[in-house]
Amino acid sequence: MESKEIIKNITQIYSRFEVPSNLQMHQKRVASVGALIWDNRKENPKNDEIIKEDIVAALLIHDIGNIVKFDFSEKTINILGKEAERIEHWKNVKKKIIQKYGKDDHDATWNMALELGASEGVKQLLQQVDFSRIEEVFKSNKLAFKICTYSDFRVGPFGIINLKERINDLKRRYKGRDDPLGKPECEYLYEFYYEIEKQLMKTLQISKEDINDDSIRSYFEGFSL
Repeated sequence: MESKEIIKNITQIYSRFEVPSNLQMHQKRVASVGALIWDNRKENPKNDEIIKEDIVAALLIHDIGNIVKFDFSEKTINILGKEAERIEHWKNVKKKIIQKYGKDDHDATWNMALELGASEGVKQLLQQVDFSRIEEVFKSNKLAFKICTYSDFRVGPFGIINLKERINDLKRRYKGRDDPLGKPECEYLYEFYYEIEKQLMKTLQISKEDINDDSIRSYFEGFSL
């Protein structure tokens, strides 16, 4: 499935994989941030539209398998919003997704992308939106890699937030869990996001403060048609 088809059919794709509404909203916001950043670069490279479509498509599905790591604890249940009323349903969906796509969130997302027939460009970007690969992204000369990883770290559970707020929220939510995001020995990796932010801002004609819920609204609404 080409990137433009993923974008066009994202509502049906979320339905197909039974993606909770909070994850749908998160991914649409992240994709909106990515599109906003891409549209506000100072320079335009070759294959501009193709690269943008890959970025948007990748970000629209970058967390599509994340339900496999939902713990449904009191600490995290509020993120589900109104869907918390259907917690037993989502627990059953989690079991089903694990059985079919794997118990690791990255594996589940990757297997779903393969099932969709995602393009090589999208698959390459999906591999980079991974906390454990952030140092590699920082050292890369691929702007698209940096945009994808940074966009994901500008969106909290309920909207656009700054990098510091996002990192503090992740540390709090993942503390004590078997996930690199919450492990003290991995905390140094968060610093690379600040460095990537500096790298990106040098390439843009907008500031980091210009990336907010109002500025992404038109993009977000476009994905919600």
